[in-house]
Amino acid sequence: MCETMSSVIETKAAIRSILEHPGSNSIPILCSFSVNGQGKLRSGETANEAINAILDYTGKDKIEALLFNCGEIEGVLKALESIDDKTKKLMGSTHLGAYPNRLTAVPEG
Repeated sequence: MCETMSSVIETKAAIRSILEHPGSNSIPILCSFSVNGQGKLRSGETANEAINAILDYTGKDKIEALLFNCGEIEGVLKALESIDDKTKKLMGSTHLGAYPNRLTAVPEG
């Protein structure tokens, strides 16, 4: 699991390390993005941008789930609500989920 990723570039690096591992075809990959109060990744990328970039990088069959975590409930909800129909269709059978776990804002920077 690539957990609490703050940017697309960080997520790609984590995924690359999994894919380079012998036997990686049998390893389910789950990616979880940390979001701010506006529902964007800490890097400023939107949920749509992140999901599309990761699925374009790996192909949709490599990713088991795309998740949002380590953010306030409101921010995670905004991220989920911002995902457009085109992106949802691109996701195919990739699971979408969230587990917000912050009651207070995470300072920027």
